[in-house]
Amino acid sequence: MKITLKYLGPVKEFTFDLDKDLHIIYGENNIGKSYAISSVYLLLKNFSSNNLRSSRFYQFSGGKQYDDPSVTSIVNFIRENKDSSPRTELSIKGLCEIALKDALQTFYINQLRRSFKNSFSNFDIIQSKFSKEKFQIILDFGPLKVTLSLKKNQLNFDAVELDKDVVIKIISSPRKRSEQDGKWVYYVNKSGFDDTHTHSLQENITFLIQALWNNAWIELANNLGPIYFLPASRSGLYQAMSIFGTLLAKLSQFRYEMDSGISIPALSEPLSDYFLHLTSIKRKQSKNKLVDIAQNIEKNILGAEIRFNDENKQIEYYSSKTGLKLDLSETSSMVSEIAPIVAFLKYVMVDDISHLSDPMYEQMYVPNRRKTRGKPLIFIEEPEAHLHPKVQVEMMKIFASMVNNNVKVVMTTHSDFMLSKLTNLLLSDTIPASKVASYHMIMTKNGSYDAGNMKANEEGIEDYNFIDVTEQLYEERINLLEKQNSNASK
Repeated sequence: MKITLKYLGPVKEFTFDLDKDLHIIYGENNIGKSYAISSVYLLLKNFSSNNLRSSRFYQFSGGKQYDDPSVTSIVNFIRENKDSSPRTELSIKGLCEIALKDALQTFYINQLRRSFKNSFSNFDIIQSKFSKEKFQIILDFGPLKVTLSLKKNQLNFDAVELDKDVVIKIISSPRKRSEQDGKWVYYVNKSGFDDTHTHSLQENITFLIQALWNNAWIELANNLGPIYFLPASRSGLYQAMSIFGTLLAKLSQFRYEMDSGISIPALSEPLSDYFLHLTSIKRKQSKNKLVDIAQNIEKNILGAEIRFNDENKQIEYYSSKTGLKLDLSETSSMVSEIAPIVAFLKYVMVDDISHLSDPMYEQMYVPNRRKTRGKPLIFIEEPEAHLHPKVQVEMMKIFASMVNNNVKVVMTTHSDFMLSKLTNLLLSDTIPASKVASYHMIMTKNGSYDAGNMKANEEGIEDYNFIDVTEQLYEERINLLEKQNSNASK
């Protein structure tokens, strides 16, 4: 799956390829990196399998929307051509695209609007101020593309485009739907045109629309597990939340739906999700690869254990050397920045996909369904914050280890040390280049975009983000030394 953002805030264009497992986003400050990954997070969160029930799209598959006008228009078209020859193919691709767009608008748009409004305050903010070009989000699921845009300052589904034709063949005996010659073929029994079977035809077309959506969506559901977001300045944000933080974080996600007389703090949805994850831990720590990675951080970087206190719902620091127990606010900046990452690995992130046991998921018709365990995806902003270069290098090794243990990692960074270490990891084939997506965001008069000059390959990643500053400092030093030598010789 690919997500393309166009003219979003300061971003001119950004394309995120979910097939990659490690995403590194470079670029100067105030260039749109946070805009980009926050938007990608919100989109994946709302379309992920874990959000299946809250989307209510499963109701559509359950046959409860038979009076939908776009579905009825397909039924009427088929009925008008019921006397067609069995060899005649009735193309309904365009009608299906309209029905899919209407269904997505019905079942997804409200929660998408809420997520974006929670994170960007209003939709005027997400429209680019650098260009008059129309804001767009393009979701490429493979079998279909979905486009979202702004209409009357509201987020809407603009279009759906199927990659294959959809045709109807009218036959006299039952036959299963099939894919042949690059198109989807659905068979309609002539007996279904009897007035007593009208509802059955409407029901079958409803299931057809759901099947077309699931054919695209199932790859995302199979390959993507739970999604998490660790914001920049995560230690300070965590510590700043009071005892009522959990309640405020939850209320913040519904603040635009509450009475206008009630003032709720404006927390972006990624931030409120982050805090809710860390304060609503219920499951006990289990033994798995992620816990092993967390313990590696504790042993070789922190020299202490990060624990979750069930009584006060706080993350705490236990020194393995001194036996000292500290609140995060009392620890060093390095510990307080890394501790949330450890807590997510040990207590929050899980290896299984809960939707695979969802009874509604099991009932859906999905062509060629493959049951796999999707990879968890974690977004981490500026993981190098407050870390010595030596620790930055060690953390880059940790992220590579997470990727090699089936975790997808997305990170923004300003660290040339992490870039250099990643290059060495690519050279040593510790992490395959095919798993890495590297983006270099640069600003133009029309907004920022990925320059494409820092792509990962077997030879590493070229440095076009930090080298200019390094060279400027070097030249400045040489000029100063030459000036000193010149003055000394006089």
